[in-house]
Amino acid sequence: VALVFSAIGGSALGAQEFELLASFDNPPLGPFGGLAVGPDGLYGVAWGGTWDNGSVFRFDPAEAGTGEVVKLYSFRDDHPIEGLSRPYYGLVRASDGHFYGMREGRNWDGVPPTAVYRVSSAGDYQTVYAFEQRSQGIGPTGPLVEVDGELWGTCWSGGEPEFDGTVFKVTTGGVFDRVHAFSGGVDGSRPEGGLAFRPHDGLLYGTTSLGGAEDLGTIFSIDPATGELETMYDFSSATDSSVPMGQLTVAPDGLIYGALTHANPSFRSCGQVFRFDPEVPGAGISVVRGFLCSGDVTKFPRGGMVVHDGYLYGVTLGDTLPGREADQ
Repeated sequence: VALVFSAIGGSALGAQEFELLASFDNPPLGPFGGLAVGPDGLYGVAWGGTWDNGSVFRFDPAEAGTGEVVKLYSFRDDHPIEGLSRPYYGLVRASDGHFYGMREGRNWDGVPPTAVYRVSSAGDYQTVYAFEQRSQGIGPTGPLVEVDGELWGTCWSGGEPEFDGTVFKVTTGGVFDRVHAFSGGVDGSRPEGGLAFRPHDGLLYGTTSLGGAEDLGTIFSIDPATGELETMYDFSSATDSSVPMGQLTVAPDGLIYGALTHANPSFRSCGQVFRFDPEVPGAGISVVRGFLCSGDVTKFPRGGMVVHDGYLYGVTLGDTLPGREADQ
């Protein structure tokens, strides 16, 4: 059983109140990704649904305690395209008032496994763009982000020549453009966590989990006006605890926050929350909080954090990761 919850921040992180707002029963079952704020509640995606192929749901916080999670749309399992894909990551509410998300497929077999879709607050569904070939991208790695009426995203694989991932944009009318194909070299490989828009300079920022100077990942920026990608930082086993995981967060002051989660034997700790100043890229990253591998404490932070009342809120993956002992 999955849950919808709220965490109310006090004067310190330890002085929070946790409230259970609703429980999920099939359908839908298993929310995946974050929530988007709509005019009449919170919107998200989940696994499960009528055909156990995924669903879009709405929840009204004003009805907290009633357990009312409204299923707006269920992805069908007998559709020639939908039947081979499920919704992944959360939704974004665009300037046209509709909600947009991405589907990830199970295989190609002549059917595009990745697609951008749109759903209205009434549950009206439409595929905006279905990827036509592997060179456009395979496997979304984070939520979409809107910049000047265009939806931007990343794919973990696909592209040319080595299928190291892509950055793409698509209009709400379905006009697609692959903006960048990662080479696996200095520009990185395997983008991780999607993109974050920084209004201070009008650029999008993201991370890769491989590639760069030591093949251990990068922080990069991309200019929506030109499509030019610039590597801003190369992660290093000598100075950093791990590789990036999850979406970057842009704070009101323009600083960028992210999380490093152990996923590479070159690293020896169990994660960090880091800060990066794009105005001084040569200064590297600074550690906000490090997570030790010993003891019964939570560790392995994940990105996608939010800033609220001067605090940074996020989640960890728990005490252990598969194949790694907690007391190392």
